[in-house]
Amino acid sequence: MKWYELINHDKVDWNKIKQKYPMWKKIECRVIAHRPFGVFLDIEDKEVLGIVAVIDFEEDTAYPAVDSVVTGVVIGYTEDSRNQIWISINPKVLSGEKLPFGH
Repeated sequence: MKWYELINHDKVDWNKIKQKYPMWKKIECRVIAHRPFGVFLDIEDKEVLGIVAVIDFEEDTAYPAVDSVVTGVVIGYTEDSRNQIWISINPKVLSGEKLPFGH
């Protein structure tokens, strides 16, 4: 199965998703794909995928390996057919030292 087939691309109940994954909630995710614009994460939910934007990475920081488990914090949502939860895995964001991009 391809990584983008992990979720159902039908319309989801975003109120339910936001209750399950509220802003700033820490979650563990598995890296499933690298793209030039960021990293896709499996958050073990058939309705949504996690995504980390390239801007979240510090200069000279490599993407985490595919299949590695990372801890992140929910920082936003893409409420369209892509069904994405934006996640920051930046250590400074996780510690509260820095706000994520766009905040």
